[in-house]
Amino acid sequence: MSGNRTRWWSVALAALAAAATAPAASVERLLSVGETVSGGARVEAIKAYAAGAGGVTAARVQTGAADTEQAIVVRGGDRLWRVVARVGEAAPGGGTIEAVGRVTVGADGLVVFRADVRRTDGLLADALFARTAAGVRRRLVIAGERTPIGDLSRFAAIDVPAANATGDIVF
Repeated sequence: MSGNRTRWWSVALAALAAAATAPAASVERLLSVGETVSGGARVEAIKAYAAGAGGVTAARVQTGAADTEQAIVVRGGDRLWRVVARVGEAAPGGGTIEAVGRVTVGADGLVVFRADVRRTDGLLADALFARTAAGVRRRLVIAGERTPIGDLSRFAAIDVPAANATGDIVF
């Protein structure tokens, strides 16, 4: 990634977080390419980000030379970036995380993110996961599960999550 583009992502991430948590005249750098996050992972690229309640910021980052080496990182009130999900690790509820996608931050620092999961039966499925401010991760839904509408419908695909200040999650 070129130096100008790297600076743009750093500035964009800082501006987004500053707009959500501080007066417009104040800008703070939150995360830059080259930084190390928890577990020793080095940020090679910032792919997406979201800022939310309580000063919580989340980002999807590339952590290695290959574009497939990605993780979801979260920065809370202690100002430290922590890896909360990484490609290749076990997924809450079973299976293995094969790719991470969109991320959003909602009420009380709830982080919701999309991932592709290799299920225990070997099939690849879309899934949504949540991480609470207390650090608890859980699977919300995975493609193939029944929908809550009362018939035999099943989720075929899961895409862009959104969460609001009252704790509602939509996708």
